[in-house]
Amino acid sequence: MKKQGFTIIELAIVIFIAGLLLTIGMPRFGSMNPQPGEQFVINLNALTQEGARAAQYLSKVQKIIFDFMAHKVELWDIDGKRAKKFVTMPDAIEIKDFLINQKSQFGQGVRKDTAYFLVNSQGVTQDVKIALADHSIKSLDSNAGSYDIILNPITAKFNVV
Repeated sequence: MKKQGFTIIELAIVIFIAGLLLTIGMPRFGSMNPQPGEQFVINLNALTQEGARAAQYLSKVQKIIFDFMAHKVELWDIDGKRAKKFVTMPDAIEIKDFLINQKSQFGQGVRKDTAYFLVNSQGVTQDVKIALADHSIKSLDSNAGSYDIILNPITAKFNVV
C-alpha cells in the first residue's frame, strides 16, 4: 500500500523551521526604515549627484546651497537659477560644522544662515566635510548620533565616517 501525504511529525518539523526562519528574518525587515540622519544622507547624495550630472550636461557650474534656517538643501545654477530639486533637513539633524576645502564655514563659532559648495562643469565637487548630530538617536553615550559625512569629489557622493 502506497503512503499518500505527509505525517503530522513531518508537517510539525516544516512549520517549526518556517517559524524559526521568520523569527530570525522579520526583525531585519522591521529595521529597514533608516534613521532621519541616514535618510538625509541618502537624499543629499541623490541631490549632489543630480548636480554633478547637470553640471556635465549643461557644462555649467552648479551650487548646492544649505539653508540652515529653512532646513533645506537646494540645487542652483551658478547664474542663480534655482533648479526644482531640493532636500529637506529633518528637525532632528543639526549641522555642527561645515568645512569646504578644510576651512570651516562657521568661522570663529559664528553660525551662518547658509553655506554652499560648487560642482564644476566636469561634475567634480569641492572638498566638503559636514559634522552632523542626529538627535533622534537616544543613547546614554553623548557621542551617539554624531558623525561626519565627507564628499568624494569625483563620485559626488557623501560617505559616513
